[in-house]
Amino acid sequence: AGRNTSGQSKNKLDLMYQSNFLGHFLLTNLLMDKLKGGRVINVSSVMHHFCGAEPKETPEYWKSRAKYSTDPPPGVYSATKLAAILHSIELNRRFGESHGVYSLAVNPGGVNSDIWRGFPAWLRAIFRLVYLTTEQGSVPLIAAAVRDDWKDQGVIYLQPYWIPSFFAQQRQQISPMIPFTEMLGPYVGYFPTKSRLPEDGGIKAGQILWQVSEELVRQAP
Repeated sequence: AGRNTSGQSKNKLDLMYQSNFLGHFLLTNLLMDKLKGGRVINVSSVMHHFCGAEPKETPEYWKSRAKYSTDPPPGVYSATKLAAILHSIELNRRFGESHGVYSLAVNPGGVNSDIWRGFPAWLRAIFRLVYLTTEQGSVPLIAAAVRDDWKDQGVIYLQPYWIPSFFAQQRQQISPMIPFTEMLGPYVGYFPTKSRLPEDGGIKAGQILWQVSEELVRQAP
């Protein structure tokens, strides 16, 4: 993520939404012909759990988060992190067979990164004590990029913390873990985990998100 604070972009979009997701969507589309047989890694976050109960399968949901407002709806940052996962799902659906592309989304964990640059110094000092280093946060991203068996396992989401063995054995069948386990759990580098998606696995929401994103980038001056 580039930002966790809002503002208005020169395209009259929410700067956080544009920086954290829409720009990545556009870049990926522009590079698609060069990505044949490649892998796309989207950076998500534990915050994707906190998008609320509002249906994600409507254009209105995504447009309301993307367009700048002085009174923005709740959860814009969370929406950008859910969008990262849905983008991976839709990339696999659209280009998995035709281009040989495989995409995963990664929550790097609670990381003491530059994203906290606008926070008070005393709070950033606490983050240095309790959050992962940037090197630790990079491990699940590298694992997503280089391991060859994620597609065979059906994995689309990684995070860096250990989860109890019962959940680990059944992670593809159960509900997502409670968010705390994806924030400050025991660090193990990377761990395939079930993300929090709409009931159909995010298929319809991913399709709607793609359509809205194409519309938004076409409208940008």
